[in-house]
Amino acid sequence: MPAEDIAKLKIEKSEKIIKPVLLSRRNGSVLEFSVPPDDPRLPEYLLFTKALLSRAFLPEKTLLVETINGEPAIESGYSGASRNSASGGITRGWN
Repeated sequence: MPAEDIAKLKIEKSEKIIKPVLLSRRNGSVLEFSVPPDDPRLPEYLLFTKALLSRAFLPEKTLLVETINGEPAIESGYSGASRNSASGGITRGWN
């Protein structure tokens, strides 16, 4: 492979943007996913909620998810998938 092509590959690789799969705001009440609701790793992404509920310092008593990707949580395509997650307390507050 010519050196010119190798340099081009290195530049393309270094310019990759790594996007988080989930952003949580306001102690989990506002969630923004960049993966689809049927992503098989969704339960794994929601495991952070266990830390919010079980941390040693000021643990949350409950989590109330209000919005997901700007929609009311109850109307979101993610609500059903999240109810079935292994995250434990995330289901609290989802109707």
